[in-house]
Amino acid sequence: MDRPTSSPHSTPVKKRSSVSTPLTDPNPPAVADIRYNELSKDMHKQFVGPMPVADFLKDFVPKARRLAPSPGDVFGKLKSYDDDAQKGDGAGATKRSFEDCFIDAVNKAGICPDLELLNTTSKVVAKYVYDQKPDISVCRKTSSGDALQTTTTAATATTTGTAKSNAASSNLPTSPRPVSPPARKIPTKSSSPVHWFRMELCIEAKRHVEDPFSDPPPSKADERATYHFEKTALKAIHTRGQLISYASAHMSTQFRCFCFSVCLVDKTNARLIRWDRSGAIVSERFDFTKAESPLAEFLWRFNHLDDAQRGRDLSVTSASEEEAALARKHSMEGDIHKILVTNDADKVDHYFLVSAPSVYRLVVTGRASFGYIALDMQTKKKVWLKDSWRIDLDDMKKEFEIYKLLEKHSVRNISPLVCGGDVAGQMTVTQNYADAAWRSGEVDLLPHHHYRLVLETIGRPLKDFKSTKEMVRATYHAFLAHWDAYSLANILHRDISGGNILIVEDKDTTRGILIDWDLSKDRDAPPEPRRNWRTGTWQFMSAGILRNRFKLHEYQDDMESFLHVVSYHSLRYRPCTLITYNSDMYDMFEAAEERDDSEEVIGGKGKLHFFGYTLLRPHELKKTLPSPLADLINEIRKPFRYFYMHPMEMEEDHMPKKIVADGQVRSAHFFFGIWETYLASDTWPVDDQSEDQLKSLPGASTSRGVKRKADSFGQSSLKARKVDDGDVGGSSSRLASISEMA
Repeated sequence: MDRPTSSPHSTPVKKRSSVSTPLTDPNPPAVADIRYNELSKDMHKQFVGPMPVADFLKDFVPKARRLAPSPGDVFGKLKSYDDDAQKGDGAGATKRSFEDCFIDAVNKAGICPDLELLNTTSKVVAKYVYDQKPDISVCRKTSSGDALQTTTTAATATTTGTAKSNAASSNLPTSPRPVSPPARKIPTKSSSPVHWFRMELCIEAKRHVEDPFSDPPPSKADERATYHFEKTALKAIHTRGQLISYASAHMSTQFRCFCFSVCLVDKTNARLIRWDRSGAIVSERFDFTKAESPLAEFLWRFNHLDDAQRGRDLSVTSASEEEAALARKHSMEGDIHKILVTNDADKVDHYFLVSAPSVYRLVVTGRASFGYIALDMQTKKKVWLKDSWRIDLDDMKKEFEIYKLLEKHSVRNISPLVCGGDVAGQMTVTQNYADAAWRSGEVDLLPHHHYRLVLETIGRPLKDFKSTKEMVRATYHAFLAHWDAYSLANILHRDISGGNILIVEDKDTTRGILIDWDLSKDRDAPPEPRRNWRTGTWQFMSAGILRNRFKLHEYQDDMESFLHVVSYHSLRYRPCTLITYNSDMYDMFEAAEERDDSEEVIGGKGKLHFFGYTLLRPHELKKTLPSPLADLINEIRKPFRYFYMHPMEMEEDHMPKKIVADGQVRSAHFFFGIWETYLASDTWPVDDQSEDQLKSLPGASTSRGVKRKADSFGQSSLKARKVDDGDVGGSSSRLASISEMA
């Protein structure tokens, strides 16, 4: 079963993230450099370092109960490794790679007795996008049957025993009620060593020029605040993006709170990295070939960590045989897991069964929202379970609280709430080190807390409409939900997108519901932007917000987003005769530009052209879309035409129209009339069901959950052209907004 996201495009957007691209995307970028460059930009200012390696070990990797065996000089011998000399002695002898020699050294030192290190530099895994293959994959040295078992004893050690004596034990997530799962069979193939399901640790070997980070020399100790810790050389950017891609695969294919990786530099140095949904903490570069090597100590300690200390989420366990049988009785297939949700309202535990996904999406930082069709073990009914990492700020309500408020005010077209709450003890910690004395360079981090929400209604994605009228009707119903929430509960949604509107069966017809309210805000909130980010989804954000990320998100911005939802789904998911279709779609929904005077990425120029009737002009829509659909779009966009006109560029007779338009775009009742008029038409086609027009284009992913790819609609994913003469440039690798699943 697929692992659909509850909001395929939702986010408070900070960056134009391709981190959330699907792991099984059939159309990966042809050049890895482009992808790694995008990933590196996505996580700009989310790396905190260089942390003293002794502090890294103390805070994140508790001591083992036994002292590590002395590695002797096994790592020191790696200094003499020569790429050209390691060719073997006899005829037909194969070259010994540095990775093989490193693995030999670890095995000889006896510091990873329970782990297996595998050279996966040449392993090609066709199942995974981009052939994700770190140089060295570290897996459990156990049978596949119990590869993922956890024990109550091991989990308890996180809060007692060695971890408790550790100064940073509070940083280690624990399960409040760990449950030992039964044996789980791990799929095995010829390429199984690089299976991300089995991965415990990634190790990557790079040359000195490829080190992604730069530690400030002692002479610049006073300049740490402005020192560039993230190196800007192309090879360093490539490596940083590569490490991000491995961490994202690691955290997306397993139920994890965080993970570790190791970057070896020039065969003698190393860095340790800890990744979570806030960012990554990077150790200083240290010589691992010396006696008492910190790397040897790290590997020894890591070998003895329990599952929670390695980052696994113990609130998710493998289903028992009885539970798996129950799931299959309800048509659930694949690897079954049991997920714990502790309800915020009464602190009662609820358990749900879910299928492991067949589609994974890459994501490291941000809300990392995933959605499941789950089986409620108490009621034996299927429900919708949303798993995400909410932004943990005092002025951002939990989605459970928002749903309770919406239900209190009888808001129409929302899903009934089952339960929801935080996962105890699972918070990010990277942000806690933002002000550390050793930190170099600027950082931009947000705290996140693992959160789950369960809804009663399971819907069909808007993009899977059976007719364009059904799509428009569902969007209208979401519009009604939005109005009820705004007028009755004083809530502004702020993330109107195609992914947040679902089609649900309703007797002999269908209707739409509006979901994902976790980014909403009170209608009476202070009239200034709450945070330094855009809130919404790039394709559907208003032109005003895309042009200015500091703009306050207002009611008319959501009204405009509803129009973009209808336009996007009408043009992407039904046959289109526009002769410049690809470029029009890109300019309208994807284009981004990077300013000359800052790192800010802006967009919206295509939408302004749309409202100015110079892009996707009214007569063009009339030619390619059903009459009531084209008329609906053209009628809704009319007031925005004058709303976005600048007074200095207007004719005298336009000013009265602009005054009227300013009121219309803020009036739900004005739009009610338009929606109802055209939905009442009897000229809608009845058999124009969804058909993705971009599924065969290179780089245009059709998987649910993709926020937006840098090379969408067949465009190059090269860096955005700078904003200079006002032309719409190429694609940028990031949005100036908070990455999330996307």
